[in-house]
Amino acid sequence: MTIELLRRYAIRSCELGAFAFEWDLREKLEEPLPPNFVRLAIPRNCYHKEHMDYIASAIVELFYDRDSIPNMEIIRGKTIPLRHF
Repeated sequence: MTIELLRRYAIRSCELGAFAFEWDLREKLEEPLPPNFVRLAIPRNCYHKEHMDYIASAIVELFYDRDSIPNMEIIRGKTIPLRHF
């Protein structure tokens, strides 16, 4: 979702989940993987209602178009720290 938000709508976001916290690199998982969240850091003094409407519309469009979004495999940078940035 974060890649598609940036690619289609130029909206930057950050994924916080198994990939961000390197859970996918663990050999044996004693707990289930944490849920994946998408973080949008929005400074309140910079954006207006129109910006928020654009972001909300983009997320709704991605939701309805979710079946056409291809799966992704990390092939570079998988083992570096803070790799989700």
